[in-house]
Amino acid sequence: MPKKSNSFSDLNLIEAIKAVDNGISKKAAAKQFGVARSTLQFRIKHRDKETFSCGPSSVLSVEEEKSLVKWLLDCSKKGFPRRREDLQQSVKLFLDDQGRSSPFTNNLPGITWYKAFLKRNPIISQRTSEHVTSASGNVSEENIKKWFNDIHAYLSDEKLVDILNDPERIFNGDETGFSLCPKTKSVLGPRGAKDIYEIAKGNEKENITAMFTFNAAGQMCNPMIIYKYQRIPQNIIDTIPPHWGVGRSDTGWMKAEVFYEYIANIFYPFLVEKNIQFPVLLFVDGHKSHLTYQLSTLCSDLKIILIALYPNATRILQPADVSAFRPLKSGWKKGLSEWRNKNPHSSVTKKDFAPILDAVLKTTVKSSTLINGFKACGLFPWNPDQIDYKKCLGKNYFTTLNETTTTINIANNIKNLNIKEFSDIIGIETLEKFNNIENIVETENQSEEFFILYRIYEQLKGNQQNSEVDLELEKEKSNADQSNSAIVTTSSSEVELEKEILGTPINHPDTLIKNNKNHIILKKLEISPIESCLIWPVTPERKGTRITERVPYVITSDNWKNLYENKEKKKRSIEEEKEMRKKTREENKILKETKPKKTNKRNIVKNLFSDLSRNYKPETVTSQTINLETLKFKDSYNIIDELPSSPNPCSNIYNSCIIKTGCCKLCNTDIEQSNLGIECNFCCDKFHQKCANYDSFCDLTSDETLFICESCEKSVIVN
Repeated sequence: MPKKSNSFSDLNLIEAIKAVDNGISKKAAAKQFGVARSTLQFRIKHRDKETFSCGPSSVLSVEEEKSLVKWLLDCSKKGFPRRREDLQQSVKLFLDDQGRSSPFTNNLPGITWYKAFLKRNPIISQRTSEHVTSASGNVSEENIKKWFNDIHAYLSDEKLVDILNDPERIFNGDETGFSLCPKTKSVLGPRGAKDIYEIAKGNEKENITAMFTFNAAGQMCNPMIIYKYQRIPQNIIDTIPPHWGVGRSDTGWMKAEVFYEYIANIFYPFLVEKNIQFPVLLFVDGHKSHLTYQLSTLCSDLKIILIALYPNATRILQPADVSAFRPLKSGWKKGLSEWRNKNPHSSVTKKDFAPILDAVLKTTVKSSTLINGFKACGLFPWNPDQIDYKKCLGKNYFTTLNETTTTINIANNIKNLNIKEFSDIIGIETLEKFNNIENIVETENQSEEFFILYRIYEQLKGNQQNSEVDLELEKEKSNADQSNSAIVTTSSSEVELEKEILGTPINHPDTLIKNNKNHIILKKLEISPIESCLIWPVTPERKGTRITERVPYVITSDNWKNLYENKEKKKRSIEEEKEMRKKTREENKILKETKPKKTNKRNIVKNLFSDLSRNYKPETVTSQTINLETLKFKDSYNIIDELPSSPNPCSNIYNSCIIKTGCCKLCNTDIEQSNLGIECNFCCDKFHQKCANYDSFCDLTSDETLFICESCEKSVIVN
């Protein structure tokens, strides 16, 4: 069996090489530092080699793997972490694009290469990602620091800054849910078995909400359990520990009235019992149950300053989420498992929830954990810099500008670089892109380095034009006023250049421009082949298309109350206007129904007689055969009542059928005042009274008359 080689570190090898350089023999140095003499000889012989490994060389070079590592870290930093499949597919795409042969099947690396890649690059490891919403991903460091400044400014104006120095007066409250049947863990079973089942002991979808409040001194207020009941059974109430709160809601979730009762009946008595000095700070999230006017008034009366955390940033600013709830949830699963071991034939019910939770709280939630949570969130001690801003995935405009200002100092060095030298540095290909910048922006996705170089290029072109103008203006000494207004000094151009470059935030990890002993060093815009095959993430940022009204964070402040009252007043006025419009519509509807309908002669005739069939040739009848008792009406109401009252056409009194103008259809002469006419109630044709046959008149009543011409009589069907 071969002798096993002793393991030794690279530091020992380096020290052994130094000892050999100082005159010690290789054998003595190897023995002194505990390294193999053959390894020491090999390292001395190959001093220029950067890395050493056994076996064949890797498929990708060291620089290519560094690009992959940089890509993975950048994606993870901006909220788009990559998975093993993404890494393997990216390598395959690169190998296919380069036409490079590899021992991989179809150029797709396998699990062995993947493990070796992680071993060669220990900075990368497999982690479990936490899903956050896009709104939470847009929160930036500047947003959080501004929130800290606003809260501190309010406390300073109200002369309450001393509260920030007392950990017992700084609280954080939040609710969380507990599942009565959590997901199963790994179990023991036969090797290779795919179908292993575990009978669920309880309802998997049933959760119970509990409200917790902690302070920065490590104290915990009595919790409140919220049940989904209209009336909580007595057997459940009997199992709840003393001084705990019990709430109920239709959904089992936190409601505004439930949180109101918690503050009044649980939290405030706890403050009095612990002799905590008033006023106190209570940080809560922006849930609508925490932002009611009644709650604001109650907290003002009880001297509780209610402060809402920055929206979508509870994973960063809320101690309950940062430190308390994680061990509590883990302890709940463990406590549930222990209860099941003691009661193997029973399932957890709402009756068993409170005793199990009480036992879990006594063993998991420790004072040190709570204190560290407030410290990590910067709430106590009050220190915004204590927060881990790596959790902020949003674009940091002001921080980026400050960092860029420290690394880019062009104002004192721009005079050392002209447009020609800059063009030589960036190359002809990049220069052509600058000249066609409009099409490049629309069709291609360029890095931020590209646009930085473009702004420098444009500024250098402007400086060159300004210098030419200066030379011409110096020759025209007679026009001194114009020269003074047109000449741009070197310092002003430098300041303008600095503003132009710093006007857009820079998030690229590499520094493009460095100041080194009054020399400007510009890195060429070169992208390696493997970088061109990778999908680089974009830093999350708000689009700015949604207009939101930012309300004050202090819920108990006068500004918040005034804003809430104005909103309620506006809301009431809108509701009143809706009610008025609704009332007006109903009144108009009633008035329209009671108002007599307007009728015309044509509609009266249509409704008076039965259906007319144009496809069927009716029998020819005369008006003398019309019997009002045998008429078939289309509508249920008596159409005769709608006929306009008119005397008999034989009389000289005005009748609704009598007309004074028009043209007679029979004699084709005009109807005049001296020779009145009459109009058919059905087809509206006009006739002279002398031309019309009086047999075509039908007297409906003593004062009502209906005239139908002969052509219309043929179309009337009478039963």
